[in-house]
Amino acid sequence: MKKYEKEIIFVAGTSESGKSGGINYLKDKYSNIQHIKIRDVFPKVYEDTQSRLSFDEWQKAEEERDLNNFWRLFVNKLYEMTEPERDIIILDTMYGAKGMIELYNILGDKVHLLYIDAPFDERVAREYKRLRTDSPRGTRKADLSITIEDIVERTINKDKKKNSKGANKLKTLSYSNDGKTLEIDGSGRKFAYLINNDGTIEEFHYMLDEYVDYIKNRNNNI
Repeated sequence: MKKYEKEIIFVAGTSESGKSGGINYLKDKYSNIQHIKIRDVFPKVYEDTQSRLSFDEWQKAEEERDLNNFWRLFVNKLYEMTEPERDIIILDTMYGAKGMIELYNILGDKVHLLYIDAPFDERVAREYKRLRTDSPRGTRKADLSITIEDIVERTINKDKKKNSKGANKLKTLSYSNDGKTLEIDGSGRKFAYLINNDGTIEEFHYMLDEYVDYIKNRNNNI
């Protein structure tokens, strides 16, 4: 059995709640954190299989055949992509609760779920401001034609799309009574660490720092 020693954090949450900004803050501040996108891992797993199926066909078939093995292949490839000196891997964005359950079955207490939420009106206001401002990290230019109504409709549609894949169930994941498995809508202690990004950017960063301290204190090996 392969031993997994790194801490793996999956970030989830509602649309425009601050997930990307939170990840950028953490990877920029902490030298032992590496950010890897989920969508960059699975194509490499797919290439290794040399499957004759298309990527989408392969993914659907593997998920239905053996979901645990599907995510185990993901974790093994993730370790290959991680720099040895990095203790924490942070990934975005996790959708399905069933996948998270299998990841816990594989990784145990080495896998974490950080769920970032925010009030709907604040999410809309932040996205409106972001899109009407030049990107500080890339080449995207401000779109001064976009309206609040556009952002409201877009945010609602994004939430619906995520929830259709099970994103809204991630927040309900709980430990079983014996603590050995996770359950959807269970009655035990909640699995996700929840941050409500409903204040200033400084308050948000403080809560993220608290989360890193929580991971350190919980595992005492970072």
